[in-house]
Amino acid sequence: MGLGGKYAFDDDQEFPDTATLIFEYPGDGGVGHRRQLIFEMRLWSGNYPHNCDSGVEFHGTDGMLFVSKRGKVELLDGNNKRRDIPARPEPAVTGSHEADFVSAIREARRPRAGMDEAFRSVALVHLGNIAVRLERALAFDPETQRIQGDEEATALLGRTYRPGHWAIPAGAT
Repeated sequence: MGLGGKYAFDDDQEFPDTATLIFEYPGDGGVGHRRQLIFEMRLWSGNYPHNCDSGVEFHGTDGMLFVSKRGKVELLDGNNKRRDIPARPEPAVTGSHEADFVSAIREARRPRAGMDEAFRSVALVHLGNIAVRLERALAFDPETQRIQGDEEATALLGRTYRPGHWAIPAGAT
């Protein structure tokens, strides 16, 4: 489910500048097996948690871990006390995915991050944008890759192509 919209910027972009999204993973339905992912976006705000413009927090029963794409890492134990983090090696992969993708085309090789990984990286963002746009919760089936019982939302998973357009995928209309 998602809430949000164009709260700060009056521009031509179609995606929200403010959003709160909640994704629930049922597991087997038992206590301790269900999971929840909460995503917040405030493009207009300079008041950053952890004094960092973006990152991810992992909350568990024994503490919290924050990791940013800029290299900031914070670890708190179950009593909210900061813990030292051992030195970590430099990342094995550097450079942008975009540059690697172009190089992969030129070199006739697979990119470091394949299309399945790319899909899984952005699928939640697309589902969140659909939930915000339609102002309702969605029931997504990961097996069929379909939104259940909502034709309007399902239609937003794809696009309508002009007849005869050169980029129409096989099986699309």
